[in-house]
Formats: sequence, structure tokens, C-alpha cells
Amino acid sequence: MTAARSILCASLWTAASAFAASAAAQAAPEPEPPARDDRTLGGAPFDPGEAVVYAAGGWDVTFPTVSLGATAGVVPGLDLDVRYDTRAGLAHDFAARARWGFVDAWAASLAVSHGFFAVEELAGIQASRAPFGNGLAITPALHVSTGADEGPHVAFALGATVRMTRLRESFGELSREIDPSLESAWLEAAVEWDDDGASTFLSFRATVPIQADLRVLGYFPWITIGRSWELH
Repeated sequence: MTAARSILCASLWTAASAFAASAAAQAAPEPEPPARDDRTLGGAPFDPGEAVVYAAGGWDVTFPTVSLGATAGVVPGLDLDVRYDTRAGLAHDFAARARWGFVDAWAASLAVSHGFFAVEELAGIQASRAPFGNGLAITPALHVSTGADEGPHVAFALGATVRMTRLRESFGELSREIDPSLESAWLEAAVEWDDDGASTFLSFRATVPIQADLRVLGYFPWITIGRSWELH
């Protein structure tokens, strides 16, 4: 009789413990996904195996712009980005960029781009003198991110564009020559909001021409709004 009572008590205790554990599991809230620390913009590169595609539209000086691109993590602290920009279909730029996060929230990048114009003159400016869409260029930049894990993510970037080739006119004919020169400097500020596997971003870039024949124009503003989507 004593053994039977012991077995019965043990069974009741086991069942009560299982019921309590099940009730606690149902009552406990589901854990929230970890905060995203990698971003399309700023100083936080994507981790290996993570990637996004993005699209943006904007306004550059007096021309509408469209941008398409993709970013993917390669090794810890390093990601690669490929991008296409067009200005009203008149100027086209293709670029590849590597971004390296060398300290928390800070990154350096190096982009190689090639651009061309579909017209010889743009808004009264010879296409060969415009600070975009003009042959091979290299753009180093410094990026920094601010903000908490939750809420808007704010990013800043400072860069300069070195034009590697230049168009020369001789006897009415244009030819492209290797002639590295500092063409422009730019400052960018951006805000990015996460949204369930995607993000929306708004950016403003001010490009200051360095070439003497373009300084009279002051700076070129470029405002864009876009969205990125994570690839799984």
C-alpha cells in the first residue's frame, strides 16, 4: 500500500510540474528578434551571409534620379555594394564599393565607378565638365553611424571623388586621357528606419565641385528616398 501511494504521489507531482511548465511557456512572451546592427547606410557593414537589395528615387540639381543596388557581407566587418544611378536617363553611373568597419559605428569605403552621358550638353554645361557620369573615378569615403538599437538610425558620410580620366578636345575632336585629378568632395546625412525585414531611408548629399570652372555653381544637392529589402 505504501509503495502504491508513493507511485501515485510521484505521478501526480510529475503531471503538476508538466502542467505548470506548459502554462508558463504559454504565458511567457515570445522573444523579440535581435536588433539589427547592420545598415544599408552608415558605418555598420553587413555580416557574412547577409544581403539586401535597394531602390531609391530622388532629385539632383534639376534632374530626377533613380538608383538600384545590392549590398552583401563578405567577411566579418566587410561588405560589398554594387549600384547603378541614372539622372533622367541622360547620365548613367555604375559603381562597385567595398566598406570596411574598422571600429564600432565607423567604416571606410572605396568605390570604383564608371559613368557616361547620353548627351553632349546638360543644362547649359558641357557633359565633359560635369561632376558625374564622366569616365572612370575612384571615391574614398568615411562613414559613421549614430542612434540606439531601436528607433531611427542616423548616418553621416564624407567623401571625395578622384576622376581618373579626362576628355580633351583637339581640333574639334574629343579624346579621353589618363589624368587623375580631385574632382569633387561631398557630405551626406541620412536617416534609416527598420520595418520588419526591410528599411526605409532618406538621404541628403551636398557635392562641392573642386574644378575651377565649376566653382561658380556652388554645390549640387541630391535628395533621395528609398527602401531596402533583406534577402533570405
